[in-house]
Amino acid sequence: YRFDIENKCDIVEEIARVVGYDNFKPISPKVNMLSKLDNKQTISDKLSSSLISKGYNETKSYSFLPKNFQQNFVEKNKIIKINNPISEDKEEMRLSLLPSLVKIFKYNFNRQLPGLKIFECGAIYESNSTNKIHETNVCSGLISGIDSLFNLKSLERNFDFFDLKGDLISLMPDFIFKQCNTHSFLDQNLQAQIIQNKRIVGHCGEISPKLYSFESIKNIRIFAFELALDLLEIKNKINYKPISPYPKIKRDMSLVLDNKIAGNDIIDAILKE
Repeated sequence: YRFDIENKCDIVEEIARVVGYDNFKPISPKVNMLSKLDNKQTISDKLSSSLISKGYNETKSYSFLPKNFQQNFVEKNKIIKINNPISEDKEEMRLSLLPSLVKIFKYNFNRQLPGLKIFECGAIYESNSTNKIHETNVCSGLISGIDSLFNLKSLERNFDFFDLKGDLISLMPDFIFKQCNTHSFLDQNLQAQIIQNKRIVGHCGEISPKLYSFESIKNIRIFAFELALDLLEIKNKINYKPISPYPKIKRDMSLVLDNKIAGNDIIDAILKE
């Protein structure tokens, strides 16, 4: 006749009610609520927090790209195609986060947002020579448009490559940049490898002219980066040095150099001395 009793738990609850809840001694359950993040999650969280503090907005996008889109940038044998795609615009696994970020930029730019700084942390997928799928965790971002509409110190100006480079150096001061032309989604004449501890951990530069063309973006420049999270090393321990008791000595030097000499080569030459 008790339609509210369906299982053993209901019977235990009924007995407890009759005996009286006040007659039971309270015992805290032994539950371990602490869990440790692995290295990938720790690096991703720290990068996300740092980028957000610099004015970037985090985005999330699908891991798929339209049919035959990526073959304009990379070899066909590297592309992974879905056997049963939801639609033609989600038929291939992405080889980079940059195409998705450019689409997000275009959507916002067309809605009168003049300046944008966005990033995303996620996985990219590539097929190797043995047809095995290789998954890589990366963090990609882009900047474009007006630096700030509310900057009272200077006039409006557009973001450039050095703004992007400055953001990356502030994230990882030990980053070294070396000119290259290996990233398919970046301009072959304006891109650089990002090196940490003598390993290539990412790329940065202006997006490819093909990407501009496919998305019908004109009269504005977009600068982007892509970092491999699995290769990054973040130093958790910060070493502080005591402030020198002596006054600062400042020397202003002017050098006349060939404009073909890279800035890193000049810095390396000074540090060697």
